[in-house]
Amino acid sequence: MGYERQKMYAEVEPELVQGRMPPDSLPLQGARQAIETGLKFLASRHHGRRWNSARKGQDAGTTAYVVARLGELPHGSFGYGLRDKIEDSLDWLLEIQTSGGGWSSAPEEPMDDAHSTAWAILAFRQHGRPTPEPARAFLRRCRRPDGAFALHPQETNVSGAADGGQLLLTALAIRALGLVTSSSSDLLEESLRAGSRQLSQTQGLLVCSTILDWQASATPLSLLNEIQQSVRRLSARTALEQALLLRCLVRLRMRETWIVADELDRSQQADGAWGWDGEVLPSAVPAESWFSGLEGPHATSATAVSALAMRNLQPGLYFGSDLPFRRLDEV
Repeated sequence: MGYERQKMYAEVEPELVQGRMPPDSLPLQGARQAIETGLKFLASRHHGRRWNSARKGQDAGTTAYVVARLGELPHGSFGYGLRDKIEDSLDWLLEIQTSGGGWSSAPEEPMDDAHSTAWAILAFRQHGRPTPEPARAFLRRCRRPDGAFALHPQETNVSGAADGGQLLLTALAIRALGLVTSSSSDLLEESLRAGSRQLSQTQGLLVCSTILDWQASATPLSLLNEIQQSVRRLSARTALEQALLLRCLVRLRMRETWIVADELDRSQQADGAWGWDGEVLPSAVPAESWFSGLEGPHATSATAVSALAMRNLQPGLYFGSDLPFRRLDEV
């Protein structure tokens, strides 16, 4: 591969927690009760050192995702009970790391994948733990020559345009590795511009919200502007999509923030969870799909709690098109 511009960030020391909200901030007014009951639901559903997936056998992906999202909340947002469960899950993830250096969405399956590995890396980082270098090395091996990331290293030489799943993996892997290359950012920018031809509704929201979690100084302004245009075209049909859209709106400081936050708050169920709409996915999705680990109320609830806490940390939200913008993790 020839030379290309690279922007580095988050080759982090263990104490640097990328993407976490300010340590001296706690969720403010507004959705405080929704956040608290959501956290109680997640604590009550932690069994066997993990959070179970809606798809049998994909607990590793779900657990890594939930732990990473909980790590985005301000320090002091939850008590010792949930903290102990999180630490136990992190220990469990270390124990099931594969010989290849990464993680498989299903602990009993030996083949690790980029999606589960990226979320595991983020889970460790968000909670101040060192990231195992073999996991980062595995993720780097999943990078294709065109800048996209494949689910497995052996798929990096497959020709053809990147599909929606690979685009999501690309945004996620960049966040996990802390490395933005011009080919990857150009690929994502072109794909967002193409819109629905490459990305489904949920994929588009996942891609946009994940890119907005990159370090702002490493993200090209043209890509940020394309995300803003994409978010204006996207809508939310499910609780997961509402939470992802809210993350985008807060980051972009768009006026629709309050409407979507209120809708997400009101969609919370009596037990503190946010429901999962199985119709988001086709009826038959491969076990190693781009969505592994995100199915079910645990992942949806963790996303909703994080999004509402993010909104509450900006009670005096300034609205305007002033990109590039200050990010929550830069405050």
